[in-house]
Amino acid sequence: MYESNENKGPRVAGLLTWGLCLWMASIWIRLVYFPFVQVTSDTLSPFVGAIRWWNTGWFGAANPESDQWLWIISSPILLLSSSLTDIFWWKCIATTVAIPCACWMVIRLVNTHQWFWMLVISSVLTLDMGLVDTMLSSFRGYWAPECMAVATIGLMVWHQGREWGAYVTTVCTIVAMGQHPLVLGTIPALIWLWYTQYTRSEGWWWSIGLAMVFSLPRLCWIYQLMQCDAGGIACLTDVAVSSSEAGTSVVEMVSGVFYDRLWIEMGFSSVVMVLGWCYSENRTLKYWLLLSALGILLLGLSISTLRPYHFRVLIVPMFLLSIHGLFRLGKAGVFLGSVWIGLVVVQRIEPVPWYSDVEQTDAVAAVLCQQTDAIWLEGFGADLTISPQSIGVSMVAQGCDVRISNRPTEKFWVIQPTQEGHSLFDGEVMWMGTTHQLRTVSLQDWMHIPSTNKWSGHDVASLFISETDIQLQ
Repeated sequence: MYESNENKGPRVAGLLTWGLCLWMASIWIRLVYFPFVQVTSDTLSPFVGAIRWWNTGWFGAANPESDQWLWIISSPILLLSSSLTDIFWWKCIATTVAIPCACWMVIRLVNTHQWFWMLVISSVLTLDMGLVDTMLSSFRGYWAPECMAVATIGLMVWHQGREWGAYVTTVCTIVAMGQHPLVLGTIPALIWLWYTQYTRSEGWWWSIGLAMVFSLPRLCWIYQLMQCDAGGIACLTDVAVSSSEAGTSVVEMVSGVFYDRLWIEMGFSSVVMVLGWCYSENRTLKYWLLLSALGILLLGLSISTLRPYHFRVLIVPMFLLSIHGLFRLGKAGVFLGSVWIGLVVVQRIEPVPWYSDVEQTDAVAAVLCQQTDAIWLEGFGADLTISPQSIGVSMVAQGCDVRISNRPTEKFWVIQPTQEGHSLFDGEVMWMGTTHQLRTVSLQDWMHIPSTNKWSGHDVASLFISETDIQLQ
């Protein structure tokens, strides 16, 4: 079935070079969407969590639903960046890591037309509407799709007889759970993996031990959540149902998932994908995918929180299983693969008609970094796309050596939209951008303004100072 070892080396080297070219092309395409990244509390939260740990020692989760693995995975991006622009630029690149993972697995799965099938899977992963949306809005999975891509590599290695692959799958799946809570639905797949290891007399206890060790951040965060005023399980329940779709029937939720994920996000290419599933004989991938999808489905229904983007975390094994099935169809499969590429090009996501304000945010941060007095920053405006928190993250990335006050100063800084709030308070304009301006405001004037549309300076101060030391008036 395979060629001799003498010919195999150059062929594999050529395929790896081809895979590298596909990865570079994917990065170039994804960076086209860079001006449309959404700078919100959700997209900033992984970096906020890392910054707070560095500056205050607070080992907490970036948001109530995730755990510390979310900001731990994001820390290298922060280390590589010298501005908020850099952070999101690197983030766009990092989200393409699934492409080389998938291409490598294609080489291991198929033995003819490998260059073509690498092109197919890199195209559909690069242009998939769901993954592009996750890259732009972040919170719809954070790094879960990428973690599950590496977990699938481990699964394939284990399938081919290397026991350590099961350990990689276990660890990466646990880390993926720290990115989004619905990934906890993959527990049935993990149990199947461990049980299969047991029946093969493999080191299943190592897998369970690693799962326990890498679950410690989640357990620590659960303990912290249980200390809320409601106490115990009630605290966890509040978080679990915080985004519940109350009043939506099971049928509506399930049909909505299938309609949005398979039709809205994929269109006719979903038909090609499902056809590939039917012809694949890779039982390991099928069991893993089926048990994971079923677990996510049941978990989502149990807390009335089930949305199509929850299944994006399984997109690499979904596409990989389909590629294997199409490959088995021979020339008909090659034709369908070509159709799939054409369909994702036609179905590609169109960016929303607005640009992010990362560059303006960096400009505001640069002004504040030049100050010698202690800084307190607030925000004002209903539609504030440059938030105090985003400015604070940019200041950290720029390496500012400026003192942040632990309380509102007599004269502090306010970021606001250019055309909003002029009649409410006076103050010197210190920076003017295309959409926002930065001005100084006296504390006395600020206290007489209604709290509507005010953005608290606590979000900035908590990046540098322990929350227990922050004093708000």
